[in-house]
Amino acid sequence: MKKMLAVLLVLSLAWALSALAEGSLEEAVEAMQSAATLDEQLARLYHLSVDYGAELEKGAWDLGLTCIPAESLPGDLFPPSGETESLDRTVEDFEGSKFIAIYSDEGTIRLLGDFQARIPESMRAASLEEADAVLYLAHTSEARSDYTGPAYNRVYTVYVYRRGEAATTTAYRTFTTPPVSGYGVLTGETLMLSDLWAGLRPWFYGTIDVTYPEGTATYRVTGQSCCLANLEGDFIRYEIPSEVEGHPVTGIEYCYSETLEELVLPEGIAWIQIVAGPNITRMNFPSTLRRIAEDLPRKLEEMALNEGLEEIGDFAVVSGNGESFALPSTLKSIGRGTLEYGADCPYIIVPEGVTALPDYFLMDAGWVVCAYVPASVTSFGSDLFDYGGVRVFTPEDSPAARWASRESYDWVPCASAEEMPKPEYAEQDGFKYAIVAGEAVIVAYNGDAACVRIPDTLGGCPVTVVCEDSFCDLDALRAILFPDTVRRIEGWTIDGCPSLEAVFMPASVTDFHFQAVLSCEKAVIYAPAGSTVAENLDHTGDAFKEWTPGAEDAWFAE
Repeated sequence: MKKMLAVLLVLSLAWALSALAEGSLEEAVEAMQSAATLDEQLARLYHLSVDYGAELEKGAWDLGLTCIPAESLPGDLFPPSGETESLDRTVEDFEGSKFIAIYSDEGTIRLLGDFQARIPESMRAASLEEADAVLYLAHTSEARSDYTGPAYNRVYTVYVYRRGEAATTTAYRTFTTPPVSGYGVLTGETLMLSDLWAGLRPWFYGTIDVTYPEGTATYRVTGQSCCLANLEGDFIRYEIPSEVEGHPVTGIEYCYSETLEELVLPEGIAWIQIVAGPNITRMNFPSTLRRIAEDLPRKLEEMALNEGLEEIGDFAVVSGNGESFALPSTLKSIGRGTLEYGADCPYIIVPEGVTALPDYFLMDAGWVVCAYVPASVTSFGSDLFDYGGVRVFTPEDSPAARWASRESYDWVPCASAEEMPKPEYAEQDGFKYAIVAGEAVIVAYNGDAACVRIPDTLGGCPVTVVCEDSFCDLDALRAILFPDTVRRIEGWTIDGCPSLEAVFMPASVTDFHFQAVLSCEKAVIYAPAGSTVAENLDHTGDAFKEWTPGAEDAWFAE
């Protein structure tokens, strides 16, 4: 009878674990955390680490696999107190061992599930009896004697050893220092487990060098898969392979090259940390990409972000290159500085589901003239939408509508992204422009006239806004006359025109950036006395003259 009950218990646990595999990773983590025994915790942790290995390799640090153990841990799992023999062992010395991972967080003992689920599968213990080796993370404070007040380093040390053994090996150690000044007790910064794992991971997993005539690509093994970790040499074009020595390539940790012009990513790439280089102009975005964490090249000719992308990190995508640029509808999270320097497209649609627009979103809008913001966005940072220069379309009574009203930003009620006007660029007499809400917005001048009279209408609509960089690097330009329909002139509207001598701005301009004219050493700005332009010029750097009727005739005589 007892034997039958034992069999039924094993079958019951196996069925439960199998059912968990069919659920979500979040459900599996919750079941592991709430398990009644340590063996059940370890078994569930092992199974979820196998079933959801790909997700764990890509991230999932917010799930919290590290938790309080269901039972007290046996004493032979802990390193010996006092002096301990230190050995310089490698991962090969633990071949065949099964690890249990423990976190001593300044006295609080936890099961270090976040590390145990990410070490090689063959080294993960699925029960206490199976565990013959220990991975032990110790977080301690170390007093500083060189501060006038109490100050402490935060020290993180990862030991590995065999269970009950007196000797340990330090697999990884790091520390953070307190700030140089401040009040009260000063301590170093607390590190996240993801940062600590990044330091420990090379002890468990090695790297693979792939050599080419142009140089060497280094891939870091992350478990079953690997990621590009470095690129050295004189590559002009580099095509990342889909797998390296049987390991699928799922990410880019770091790729910087002075010579690289084109980077080709295979299907299977799920995350990008950093891709940078002064000459990279071409790069594709595979359908499998889900996260861009930190940095993309700034000079891409076209940035076609893929549908399926879910997260853009802080300052990862600071500009949208190409007139067809769009934010993917699958996007869920936008980091600070996203599109900080604008985009080359006429409009932007913030996808449904995004809940926050953090600081600097479309701070300098470039050629963007309008944007749709869904009702799902409830949080708004600072310096957004070109300080009101981008017309916001949003549902009536949405959080965005209330925010725009408080900020005195121009907004239009619009029930959905489908109903927002989709302006296109047109060109007339050298002026590139878009029509939005019955008004013409100039985004560029491509002509070669020496004296440019901006028309008061384009496409049959009054010209009301002139965007940044509209008149940029025009060597022949000597004079510009703005019509009295213009109400907004953005920063850096006129930039790098060495022959420019006269700029005439009317009293109709009520929204004026004090740095509208830059790097034009000969330029004199004419504006009526008392006008917004006259009051807001940078008088330390701009030459100014009062614009009286007829002053423009010397340049624009009929």
